[in-house]
Amino acid sequence: MCQGDIWESVPIIVPAVDATSGELRVSFPLLSLAQQDQNRQQLLRREEVAPAEAMFVGEVPGIGEAFCLLSETYWLPARLFDPEFASYAGHPDAEEDARYLTARNGGARLGRLEDERVRLLHQKMRAFWTRFIEGRPPNP
Repeated sequence: MCQGDIWESVPIIVPAVDATSGELRVSFPLLSLAQQDQNRQQLLRREEVAPAEAMFVGEVPGIGEAFCLLSETYWLPARLFDPEFASYAGHPDAEEDARYLTARNGGARLGRLEDERVRLLHQKMRAFWTRFIEGRPPNP
């Protein structure tokens, strides 16, 4: 269970991108990019902090190109996923002797955002909720 995981479904809601925070999981429902006008599609594909409210996710099975809105947030207790710490020895990205929080129930994991895109998700969440965008001077 990592920030940026893409789930086919989670309890209560439909496909989502997750950001984990302690015992809670923040889920953003996925929306089809194809249903947006061409200008919005191009804006979201740029993968920049602005617009902070929306995050382009990319290709998702069953949806196609997808995005999420940070204004549509659901908080779920992590226990709904029946998590456990599991070893991934032999996995190329696993640290030696490390154990990773792994969901045993609660939805089918479809994939994960790449690390660079998880960082962009963090920047977008920070910008959306605080109106602070890195590299821009604050408004006087």
